[in-house]
Amino acid sequence: MISQGRVVGVFMSSHDLEHYERLKRRERQVFVAGEIPDDIIEAIENAEYLKPSL
Repeated sequence: MISQGRVVGVFMSSHDLEHYERLKRRERQVFVAGEIPDDIIEAIENAEYLKPSL
């Protein structure tokens, strides 16, 4: 919806809303090294990375 040339609201399907919410969850977060939350440090330490194929 547009009012006075500005977007003031939108209508979208539930499928599009779910897609938008997934994208929002994937947004980048930036932290100063000393301020990284413990749960993120733990997730990084426990992450399993793909082994390169030979």
